[in-house]
Amino acid sequence: MKHALCNREENGYHDSDFYAIVYDSETKGLSRMVTGSTRYAGGIGTLPVCKDETILKEAERALVNLYFVIVEREDIRSLEQPTAKDFTVGDNIIMRDKGYAAPRNKPRIYWDENEKGIIKRIYRSYSQYGTWERESRLLLSFKYGREAWVNLSKVKMDRKLLEQKKIKEKANRLASDRSWYVPFLNSNLIAM
Repeated sequence: MKHALCNREENGYHDSDFYAIVYDSETKGLSRMVTGSTRYAGGIGTLPVCKDETILKEAERALVNLYFVIVEREDIRSLEQPTAKDFTVGDNIIMRDKGYAAPRNKPRIYWDENEKGIIKRIYRSYSQYGTWERESRLLLSFKYGREAWVNLSKVKMDRKLLEQKKIKEKANRLASDRSWYVPFLNSNLIAM
């Protein structure tokens, strides 16, 4: 049986879509169910929200499991394909391969594969309207005082994957406020 946990509205440019987050007690999963829209004659629709605490506790366990998968995937993505938002000044990085930078009026700066460095500054360039990131570079500090601006594709994070215990703790923390709709937002899956 399906139980509605919350009703939400997603405003579009011209229209609104209405949906509910439902918990299916047979499959033990959460899903998003469209209940209405102003795009067609469907109109506004809502479902009665479940108040049964046992059902809500089961739904919270399903939410923890969903967050566990999301956090684990995000952690893997941030190590394999990092974006500028994954880095902060002071982070340790590892170079993916040998290379060099040729700053103007200065000697070339070389580095080896797997050489470690520290991020001193982050440069981000966005499209005209700020909707997508065009270019990201990092100012890195290597040993012996060498510094170079390096493209993001040339570095990887100097850290290991999160342990299962830490992922579970983070999933429990994210699910604790019972914001059922957050994993189902259309923009980014969740903001970590």
